Amino acid sequence: TGYASVTRIILDAVRKQDFSGAKGALSTYLQVPAEYETAIAAALGEYLDAVVLDENLDQALDLLVEKAGRGVILPVQSFAPDQKLAQSKHSSPQILGLASQLVQATEKMAPVLDLLLGQTWIVSDRQAARQVLKDSPSSTRAVTLRGEVFDASGPVHVYAANEQAGSQTLLGRNRQQRELTTQLDEQQSRLSNLEHAIQKLEQDWQKHKAQEQQLNQAQQTARKNLDQASAARQQAELRLEQIKRQADWQKDQVGRLRQEISSDEKQTVQLNSDLQTLETSLAE
Repeated sequence: TGYASVTRIILDAVRKQDFSGAKGALSTYLQVPAEYETAIAAALGEYLDAVVLDENLDQALDLLVEKAGRGVILPVQSFAPDQKLAQSKHSSPQILGLASQLVQATEKMAPVLDLLLGQTWIVSDRQAARQVLKDSPSSTRAVTLRGEVFDASGPVHVYAANEQAGSQTLLGRNRQQRELTTQLDEQQSRLSNLEHAIQKLEQDWQKHKAQEQQLNQAQQTARKNLDQASAARQQAELRLEQIKRQADWQKDQVGRLRQEISSDEKQTVQLNSDLQTLETSLAE
């Protein structure tokens, strides 16, 4: 895991349910901008992978009695709030800030950070480190971005030998893990959204398919009705033609009958006239 042996022993006991009260390594509680990871890791030193305890300090110490190990235990309940923070008489862009204020953590961890980092300045380079430590109390420290830790009392500790070291710190690995977790969550969210979109498209497709089937059925019914109507129209037209022909024939018949009646009427008149003439002749 990369943790100190004490932290590993206690966290292994937690995983095996042989111990309770440990909440993980300090590094897992911290969120640090990538550009400050090397400096913060150097400032924390062995405290970086210290195990954080909410309770059961004596039980944790008893757990370590028979096991050789080295590390730091942080019983957070024992840390007093409102630690006195370092003050700087100097102002410079190279003095980047107080280490405890450049780290994000839960409110519960604030006293721990104030104690461990409240006297430590993060600076861009060695010149700025010497500047901020001038006339400062002996408890004050300055850490360069390369991980060089300058104590106001004199000693200098080096925790990073090259520019790539920051990416190898626990802070760097934890940040990468958080970033990967965030990316994974975002990817899963995108996949979930895509799945929902696909489901909706499939539902829409099924709906449109059903509508298409209904329209096809309606079209077939309409075509069938149209065919029936066309056949009925043809029959009606044939019947109408027959009726027209019959009407024309009847009309012709009526005309001929009228002519015959007219001719008969004329003959009747003539016969009557002839009859009267004959009767007149007989009477004389």
